[in-house]
Amino acid sequence: MEPFVALMRRYCIDYTSVHDQSVTADLMREDYRVVISGRTLDMPTYTEAVSAAFARYPTLVLTVHDMILSGHRLAMRFSEHGAPVGEPGALAVWPGISTYEWDGERLQICRVEQDFQGRDEQSTGSFTAPLEAGHPDPWATTVDTPADPATEQAVRAWLDGLAADAVSALSTDGVRLMETGNGAAVLEGLSVEVDDLFTAGDRAAAAVTLRGTYAGGLPGVPAEAVGLEGRMQATLMARVADGAVTELEMVRDRWGLVRRLRKALAAG
Repeated sequence: MEPFVALMRRYCIDYTSVHDQSVTADLMREDYRVVISGRTLDMPTYTEAVSAAFARYPTLVLTVHDMILSGHRLAMRFSEHGAPVGEPGALAVWPGISTYEWDGERLQICRVEQDFQGRDEQSTGSFTAPLEAGHPDPWATTVDTPADPATEQAVRAWLDGLAADAVSALSTDGVRLMETGNGAAVLEGLSVEVDDLFTAGDRAAAAVTLRGTYAGGLPGVPAEAVGLEGRMQATLMARVADGAVTELEMVRDRWGLVRRLRKALAAG
């Protein structure tokens, strides 16, 4: 097993699924940072947020669906799932994609987005999103793979296409938005800023910032918000063949966009 993968095995099982925060110092540096929903959390803030999540979902479990590794970079696609406290009959499943850097011993930084909007929609118990089958064994099968500039070029070209025509890019065969709802574009006049991107052979992972004007389609957002400037973070994993993206999964932070739009309306 690759050393970085072995660390992530402890992170996913001993830390996240077992809820054992005593292993934090073994897994993460003191200056570990988590970038999520447009915010950068330091260790004390991150630890507080994790404690709150474990309290709200005391039986929360993490399932890994995909993982790639290249040198000091690793990415994984996963789902978290569990029953929220105080909501009888409710079960929630919400996907995420995260990228990591480590120093050879412990994690330095994580960039992650999760479908918290979908999680909260399920908290009423009206429906439960399906849980995709986990990877049979990401620990034994994820190997360190050199970066490939051609893969990066293809992913950047796809992101350029996303900015030019989001509807077409998101409806292309092989592209999946990992979220509840109908996959609405949400933002018009899109610009895409690449915050992080690395490749591992024909695979790639990235974190991006999407900016545009709100086009509607988000539950709980008043119609008056249409036309406001909006920002939404996203993470993705992709596969490239013959110079083009053939598979891509993306998680968009609709939850954060909803809150920013509500705040803008409240501010007048």
